[in-house]
Amino acid sequence: MLPFVLGGALALAISGNTALFGAAVTRWEAALFIGASMSITAFPMLARIIYERGLARTSMRALALAAGAFDDVIAWCMLAAVMACFSGKPETVMLTVAGGALYAVATLGPLKTLLLKIESRRNGRPVSGPMLGFILMLLMLGAWFTDFIRLYAVFGAFIMGTAMPRGVLTETLQRFIEPLTTNFLLPLFFIYSGLNTKLGLVLSPDLWILTLVVVAIACVGKGAGCTVAALCHGETKWNAIAIGALMNSRGLMELILLNAGLERGLITPALFTVMVIMALVTTMMTAPVFEWVSRRVRTLKLVANANVEGASIEAEPTSAIV
Repeated sequence: MLPFVLGGALALAISGNTALFGAAVTRWEAALFIGASMSITAFPMLARIIYERGLARTSMRALALAAGAFDDVIAWCMLAAVMACFSGKPETVMLTVAGGALYAVATLGPLKTLLLKIESRRNGRPVSGPMLGFILMLLMLGAWFTDFIRLYAVFGAFIMGTAMPRGVLTETLQRFIEPLTTNFLLPLFFIYSGLNTKLGLVLSPDLWILTLVVVAIACVGKGAGCTVAALCHGETKWNAIAIGALMNSRGLMELILLNAGLERGLITPALFTVMVIMALVTTMMTAPVFEWVSRRVRTLKLVANANVEGASIEAEPTSAIV
């Protein structure tokens, strides 16, 4: 709530500026979009850091992943609402809302049941070529449909991925698809985002001040906000700081959301560049802060263990006398 409220308040303060928002964007559309942008979390990066640090079976992992998934879902729902309202045509809004709901129900209901039956009948056999083609066809159709109803293609892909049954099928698909996406498609997307980022547009003092304000609001809203929330719910100080650092990263998810807003005319290239700088700064902060916290925790543990060992050594003569 804190990053959303702070981002929404900032958007209300700067809305109406055609150098930052599209001319047809209302104040509340701007507030919803910027609030969602501030609230997003780089969920894949968060999961990767937790996995690489060996924290997969800790309570901090469960809390951070649950919080990251929850606020990402809410942020994407807000983006969908803004996209629907921004069309300005009641019939288009109805098509977007009804079509999105119908797609989600059909994909997570009958289609998921069908996929579960297919998975159970395969009995762990490797994924064949026709099966891989069928899954990729479903993925493309889902992305096309959500783009057709004026949502963003990523919604269709995300819901289709959620419907996939967990097991051998998903593991095999990841083994086939992940190298292509991470080594080819993902770099292309970053190149595309880089081409849309025009640093020359933020050379004016006003936009640099806005950039600093955006970065500060992002860090206070997500970093400090999640740290305080974790502390209030019983986490240790260092665990809370680590959770705040993880949640403050935005990464790829932020870029997807910003590109959607730029393509639909919600924001201008100038504000897009400001928000990309914020995403880069908050993402680059994550690993160093998390590593610093990890080193601090390790040092405290070593000191505590040394104190315990020293106390036990001092107690040995006394116990011997007794």
